[in-house]
Amino acid sequence: MRSVLVLAIVLSTAFAPSSSPPSSRQGPSYVYQFSEHLAESEASIVIPAREERMAQWDGSQFAFANLSPLFNVQPTTQSFNGEMRPGISILPVPEATRRLRFARVTPGSKMLVYYGFQDTPEDKNALPANVYLAVWAGRHLLARIAVPNKPGWNITSMDLGVATFLLRDIVVTFDITVDEKTKRTLVFNAEILP
Repeated sequence: MRSVLVLAIVLSTAFAPSSSPPSSRQGPSYVYQFSEHLAESEASIVIPAREERMAQWDGSQFAFANLSPLFNVQPTTQSFNGEMRPGISILPVPEATRRLRFARVTPGSKMLVYYGFQDTPEDKNALPANVYLAVWAGRHLLARIAVPNKPGWNITSMDLGVATFLLRDIVVTFDITVDEKTKRTLVFNAEILP
């Protein structure tokens, strides 16, 4: 009889409804989210054989001196196929590389990269172009992703290998290139998983 009572108490505790919602009991499922650390990164436009122009953080976005605000890099929350997500908004530029470099990234086992074009009438009607998102860990190219020419989120998962075992932060760089002029704004984000 005593073992039945103990079993009943254990089962009632294990299956009792929680008094707090799951989101308040758990932290984020990632160890690093890039859009949360945008202000700590470096943003530049690299024009081959000419120059690398650095942007300045103005408190809410990266702005380039003497360039249109269209070139700014900023955090955003966008709807993709009805799903709201935080991200980084950046306009690809032909014959140049848009670069974001994060110098103190907490290492983990895997990186999930989310990317796509906004669900706005302007982006849906803009000229399609081949946009590429290259992801680097240090000097190692992890992936060169061809962004599909359609609205909506896309996800690419990549293994970070031995980065999990490093006892120091890693450098992650995102290079955005485009084959020809487009007025489509790329939004992307990435998360490092434990």
